[in-house]
Amino acid sequence: LNVPKLSGFEVLRHLRSGQCRGTPVIIVTSSVSEGDRVAAQTLGAEGYFQKPNDLEAYMELAHVIKRILGKHFR
Repeated sequence: LNVPKLSGFEVLRHLRSGQCRGTPVIIVTSSVSEGDRVAAQTLGAEGYFQKPNDLEAYMELAHVIKRILGKHFR
């Protein structure tokens, strides 16, 4: 969500308003804010995942990505 020049929300808003509106987006962030999670869902993110601290948590992130991509690319 914290990227140079534009916020991640602005990038997501731009994606959803253009040719990429059907592209699945998963937010991976260090933010623990429930408001950020709600905003991402409202703007059309398919998933929201807090950046993991250990390998097991990163493996869970991989499962989330596979599940979301599997719904869109069957």
